[in-house]
Amino acid sequence: MPQHVTKIRVFAASPGDVSDERDRLARVVNGLNRTLGQTEGLVLELVRWETHAWPGFGEDAQDVINREIDPYDVFVGIMWKRLGTPTAGADSGTAEEFERAYVLWQECRMPVLMFYFSLAPFLPAPEDLAQFEKVLRFKEMLKERGGLYWEYDTGELFEARVHEHLYQQVRRLAVLSDSERLNRSLAESGLDLSEVSKRGRSLDDTPDASEIEQLLSTLLERLEQLELATQSQRETVPPDALLEAAHGLMAAQRWTEAAEYFDRYLTVDVSSWEVHFSRAVARANSRAGPEGDLMALRAYSDAIALRPEQLETNLMARLYSYRGAMMKRLGRLQEAESDLHLAETMATEPYERCDISYNLACVYAMTGRRAEAMRLVKTLRGTEFIGTITAHLDRYFAALADDPEFLALLG
Repeated sequence: MPQHVTKIRVFAASPGDVSDERDRLARVVNGLNRTLGQTEGLVLELVRWETHAWPGFGEDAQDVINREIDPYDVFVGIMWKRLGTPTAGADSGTAEEFERAYVLWQECRMPVLMFYFSLAPFLPAPEDLAQFEKVLRFKEMLKERGGLYWEYDTGELFEARVHEHLYQQVRRLAVLSDSERLNRSLAESGLDLSEVSKRGRSLDDTPDASEIEQLLSTLLERLEQLELATQSQRETVPPDALLEAAHGLMAAQRWTEAAEYFDRYLTVDVSSWEVHFSRAVARANSRAGPEGDLMALRAYSDAIALRPEQLETNLMARLYSYRGAMMKRLGRLQEAESDLHLAETMATEPYERCDISYNLACVYAMTGRRAEAMRLVKTLRGTEFIGTITAHLDRYFAALADDPEFLALLG
């Protein structure tokens, strides 16, 4: 199981009339720490003003609390019959805390926002009626903003519901934390997705390979567990985590698994040309036969269709040359030649031009154009592509396999 510890902070916001629920929330957090902490390296910290703030001065007491409470991952709001005491900036401290959390959520979809309302009956005093009207207006405001809150009528039901919901959210947050940790480690090692997909870099190029492999293993394990836990609840695994798993698998050159994670990510977001390109590279390198090659071809076509107009010319050349290579594998040689000639007009970097020349030489050899194939092979002498030609002698260069002049070029 995970060797590192992921800490998740849970902030409790409420007026003073739900002290029983606040105690129950603390019990839930302690219980989750006993289970998830031991098995999955997760530690929850319950953040409350009475334990995490200290005496100070500000515009008012709530202003002091706001400044002293550090960022948190989950906001748990609880209300019953009172909204709370007004502050300088809102109708109550709880309302102000929610507004601050909501602003952050609008910017970056964090923290997770969860609100609970008690339906327990009460005998109202005159001042309670005005407070309860404010609670009802607050609930209506949450609805208008697209919020889904939970209601309960007993403390036991609250405890059961918040345990279930926190368990789900903590697992999701842990996956996101792991994916961010993997992303940082890959980036620091020069293995961001662009380098892995477009430059062919891998874990073999970094001394941190073992650490990255451990982070990747942890993320994949958490993803598997989260998927099992959410299958019956119509919830989705965080897309960013799926993408990062694909990224890590690409760096590890586990092509088939990487392609599967790209496929799953693209069920949520199909807008990124780079994701389609990376998926195509993974499918192509999987070497899964005609079906896999066709999937790679489609992914390259999607990347070309979604590419930005001002894409750097060598990247544009690579899109067309790689698609041409897939056409070549599939025996669609006229289309392959067309894409490769188009790429040839764009490429300026030596590697790109050599890659295009290699694939064009394949096409020429496969279509019986010996002189043109020989001309290009001569330009590739002294490059890694001579080894590639030798490896594919029986496939793409079968027509020249017994040609002494051609074989001499490979020597």
